[in-house]
Amino acid sequence: MNENNQFDLLYIFRVILRKKKFILGFSAIALIVALVVSLIAPKQYTSSSIFIVKNPILLDRNYIFRNQMFENKEFFAVPDDVDQIEFISKSEAMLRYLIDEFDLGNHYGIKSPYWLRLKVKGNFAFSRQDTKNIEIFYTDKDPEMAMKITKAVREYLELKFSRYFLESNRQVASALKLELKVLDSTVTVMTDQINELKVASNLNNYLLPSRTELGGSTPSGSLNPSQLKALEELHRLTTLKDQLTGDQAKYNSLIHEFELIEKGGMNVLYLVQDAYLPDEASHPKVLLILIGTLLGSLIITSVIAVFGAFYRERIKA
Repeated sequence: MNENNQFDLLYIFRVILRKKKFILGFSAIALIVALVVSLIAPKQYTSSSIFIVKNPILLDRNYIFRNQMFENKEFFAVPDDVDQIEFISKSEAMLRYLIDEFDLGNHYGIKSPYWLRLKVKGNFAFSRQDTKNIEIFYTDKDPEMAMKITKAVREYLELKFSRYFLESNRQVASALKLELKVLDSTVTVMTDQINELKVASNLNNYLLPSRTELGGSTPSGSLNPSQLKALEELHRLTTLKDQLTGDQAKYNSLIHEFELIEKGGMNVLYLVQDAYLPDEASHPKVLLILIGTLLGSLIITSVIAVFGAFYRERIKA
């Protein structure tokens, strides 16, 4: 020790050597305690799942039923899409879903909702790779429960992420169906009007002017003025009806396309590795615990020995 009572390495080593029995003895006791606690601690099992996020534009109707002959496809999601998946995984809604779905309150024996959510949140882990791969983990004392919850998390993430796009398709299809009902009703009314006008004007045997290209012609010279006026009205009604009939076909085609996307079971997550049943305990990690305990006890006891010697010398001085 120098005159200014400052530590130097030689002094520290000298104190540690002098107190080696205390340091090694305390460390040995700490190791034994850590070993016993590790062996009697309940085992924990971790299951994981790996998946890649697809580009959600693949669910878009305009992308699937495009008219271009060639278009470059971007199959992988952009970083913002991966951010949304990560945000969903951190939501309270997902924690509450897992707690209710698997009755985790009874499973863990925790009655407090706050501490239960902390427990579930602590058992779950989300890992995001630079390659846009995502790996999720769940740890539980029951290996089967760990596997089920890991799989449920992945399904929940996919459902919530894809629901926005699927809901949009569903809403568009519903709106198209409402418009189609109006079209169907209008076409039915116009068909009745056309038939009634034909009967009233005695024009059942005449080809309507709007369809003369299908063959034949309308002998307008043999019609009286009243029939000619009725024929002109029939021409207007049938032309409008043909347009509405074409719209019906387009609406039906669009509804089919949007419903195909919604009901087609198109996944937005590409599953690389599904949740598995772990056969080896992931916790407690006995070796790491022992190494950490040994290092920690050596450092703590050495600091205690050095400071103890330092203050004893100061008191004597």
